[in-house]
Amino acid sequence: MTTHTEYHRPDSLEEALALLGRASPVTRPLAGGTRLSAGSRPPAALVDLAALPLAEIARPG
Repeated sequence: MTTHTEYHRPDSLEEALALLGRASPVTRPLAGGTRLSAGSRPPAALVDLAALPLAEIARPG
């Protein structure tokens, strides 16, 4: 079972990107789902994107 040590709910996209861009701890976005895909390493920190005015998220290229 994974224990998350940090929970963030940023008010701006810039703050969210800064949190998600940190090298440590392993940080993952949380956006409306009920299941979190941890990937190769379980996240120690979560960034809740629900408060941000996002219509969509797209990866360039």
